[in-house]
Amino acid sequence: MFLLGLEATSELSWREQRWGRHFLEAEQSFVAVYEPYCKNWAKNIRIQDSRPANGPSPVSKPIARMQEKMRTWDAQLINFKSELPAFIVKPVSRVCKYPLLIDSLLKETSPETYPYYDELSNGLASMKRVVDKINAAERQVENIQLAASLCDRVIDWKGLNPATFGALLLDDIHAVSKDDKRRECYVFLFEEIVLFCVSAPGFPPVTQQFGNPHWRPWQTPLALKSHIFVADIMQTQSPETLPNTSSYPFELWCTGKENSRVQLWTIHMRYTSHREQWETEIKPFILKCAERRAHERSLRRTRRVPVVSTEQAEHSGFDSDDSESADTPTAESSQVSKLPSI
Repeated sequence: MFLLGLEATSELSWREQRWGRHFLEAEQSFVAVYEPYCKNWAKNIRIQDSRPANGPSPVSKPIARMQEKMRTWDAQLINFKSELPAFIVKPVSRVCKYPLLIDSLLKETSPETYPYYDELSNGLASMKRVVDKINAAERQVENIQLAASLCDRVIDWKGLNPATFGALLLDDIHAVSKDDKRRECYVFLFEEIVLFCVSAPGFPPVTQQFGNPHWRPWQTPLALKSHIFVADIMQTQSPETLPNTSSYPFELWCTGKENSRVQLWTIHMRYTSHREQWETEIKPFILKCAERRAHERSLRRTRRVPVVSTEQAEHSGFDSDDSESADTPTAESSQVSKLPSI
């Protein structure tokens, strides 16, 4: 119906063409169709990409048999490894381009020259919502798979239990600094904890992996260098940056047990959008933990008995690593007397 509607609209005169209406009417249908499609696509692409060259297939036997048959059809139909993924993702790419197409129409019109300008603008908003939901669905699948793979990739959890981390929200490679130490890390934001990891001993550092076409960051064995419990994060801050900067710092101010010292961790993002994502994802969990602490204090005052704190383990800086030195020398950090205003 959507395609038929577009074709019928194209036959009308310009002032009668209501392009925005079709996108508004199709919003729920697009979400119902493409959200599960993207979930399955993201899941299958990661499974296929992680399959060993000569090892057993991680998929079911019927699917594995179909894969083998399709490989024999490469010359006649499509290359299974290089062309099939691009072919499967085409419908998703088309939907994600709709906002760009509608926006180009809006730029060529105005409320004075086009009677359905507002409707077209609303159509643009509806397609942006569709794309956001599709991207969120794809990220959800990828995060579930990535979180599961970490259980095997991290060589030593140092007493931490991955089952208590909650859902994985964000991950990327960032420069991280604390106490005048700075290094590139794999950073994982879970609902309950932030992990800072580096490549395991015997594997190239992350800075040497960029540009390697065979690098699979989700398969690299990792060493856990440090962590922050979300319950210990008191507040976050995004300092102002100079124009044309290449780094966007995101500060985490945390409670510290050592000499009651407040600890400052800075994650240096490559894009301002990354920093905004962190703000959006982590703020609700910080507020939730603050409310839980307030509730515990209220119970303690009411019952006048000690309440076992749910706060976990004291933080430390990066562990020493003889094989990989920090970018800057260590310096004694001064005690922070108060937090900066947000």
